[in-house]
Amino acid sequence: MMLGTLGLWALLPAAVQAPPSRRTCVFFEAPGVRGSTKTLGKLLDARPGPPRVIRCLYSRCCFGIWNLTQDQAQVEMQGCRDSDEPGCESPHCDPSPRAQPSSSSILFTCSCGTDFCNANYSHLPPLGSPGTPGSQGPQVISGESTWMVLVLLGLFLLLLLLGSIILALLQRKACRVRGGPEPEPEPDSGRNWNAELPELPELCFSQVIREGGHAVVWSGQLQGELVAIKVFPLRAVAQFQAERALYELPGLQHDHIVRFITASKGAPGSLHCGPLLVLELHPKVRT
Repeated sequence: MMLGTLGLWALLPAAVQAPPSRRTCVFFEAPGVRGSTKTLGKLLDARPGPPRVIRCLYSRCCFGIWNLTQDQAQVEMQGCRDSDEPGCESPHCDPSPRAQPSSSSILFTCSCGTDFCNANYSHLPPLGSPGTPGSQGPQVISGESTWMVLVLLGLFLLLLLLGSIILALLQRKACRVRGGPEPEPEPDSGRNWNAELPELPELCFSQVIREGGHAVVWSGQLQGELVAIKVFPLRAVAQFQAERALYELPGLQHDHIVRFITASKGAPGSLHCGPLLVLELHPKVRT
């Protein structure tokens, strides 16, 4: 019987159990995953090795992502969600297929609403079994299943964006009530994004397409290609890193999903330099 990677969560110390107002989850991010979601909670232990424990700040929902390859499951990410969503009421981690990076692997995700529920999954069907991609030979996923996966991924990204916007508005409102300045990014996180992101001198900003609570989307050009440029202020570095980590998952590289081109830093005109994402410009937005 195939076992999950982190099935010994029952041995975690009782001292890290969360009070009724906070959810406690297992936290893990594979070395190949860029970006981090640890800003959505507070790490409770200082051990260097996985797994670690995180107490959620903005939801009572844990999540887990596994990559099933040749009947072997490898955990990709575990942690707290930024908001409660349908599926979080489940007491157990019941994974469902979300995307297929290759013909021999598939990504499974789960959401659950009890302490440490994301430490291990309840079950994973092997590749080729009924209901999973790969069960019909060369045809990996049927058309109906493909659209279902795309719809679910789109809803997940929309919920992530809405949660980030609500969080930014709440932080701004709290600062106005206290009469203090808006929160600045943590020094460590600022150094990390600024050091690893390249500047793109050939990136040109044209006009604003949409303004949100934590980012402004511009249309522009990169090396002659029309692109969408999502510019984040310095106070939204955590949202930038979370979105970048999602866009760089192999399962999101699909013809029906807006293509992620690169991450960079910069700003139009005389604005302060900040992190940004360069994405494919949707055909409906092009003029």
